Amino acid sequence: MNKINIYNNSYDGSKDLAKILIKEINSIILKKGYCTIGLPTGNSPVKLYEELVNSYKNNLIQFKNVILFNLDEFYPIRKDNKYCYRNYLYDHLLDHVDFNEKNLYFLDSEIKEEKLANYCDLFEKKIIEVGGLDIQVLGIGINGHIGFNEPGSKIESKTRKVKISNESYKTISKDFKETNNIPREALTLGIETILSSYKIYLMAWGNNKSSIIKKAIKGEITSSYPASYLKKHNDVTYFLDEMSSSKL
Repeated sequence: MNKINIYNNSYDGSKDLAKILIKEINSIILKKGYCTIGLPTGNSPVKLYEELVNSYKNNLIQFKNVILFNLDEFYPIRKDNKYCYRNYLYDHLLDHVDFNEKNLYFLDSEIKEEKLANYCDLFEKKIIEVGGLDIQVLGIGINGHIGFNEPGSKIESKTRKVKISNESYKTISKDFKETNNIPREALTLGIETILSSYKIYLMAWGNNKSSIIKKAIKGEITSSYPASYLKKHNDVTYFLDEMSSSKL
């Protein structure tokens, strides 16, 4: 069943999502000893990660038994590049809590091209080995992408290299100071990989997300808006603010 939670602003929504995630993670760890989660980057989860860090400092959660897979990554990009999504996750979350390094699985932005296909297969196998993703947290692009699954992505897609769409490229370039250094490709978990998660939480904040949220939730299921595939999943919760939900 898909649920929609609407909040006054992104702060309230992020705070509530953090509470729900903490409860969920603690419950899963109690049941099986560990919890597996996929996490996104970008502007949408910044406040969420602040809340998770604060909750850790207040002893409401520990992350040492959480296994993390990052959702997507630029390709190729050096791991010491400040725009590398791996570094984003360290800056906003991992450096401030007690994740165990052996439980962190990042898409390798420096992997050689000829090894890429095999590497992506192994990444998929690793997710299956740990029992699949208990939780996948997502943002959504203004063109409906989830991860870097751009318009045209197939529902049966798995972890792979993709081309970044022109629309996404324009959005990303606002964050890059040296625009000529933005990779035109990326690595991403696939749609099928995302849909295999037991629970999915999607955040969307602000007026610029209102049109795509309407299409993703109320429109038809289509590869033109990959987020619409989430309607095939039986446990998705959307976290929206008044602006992003204004067209529903």
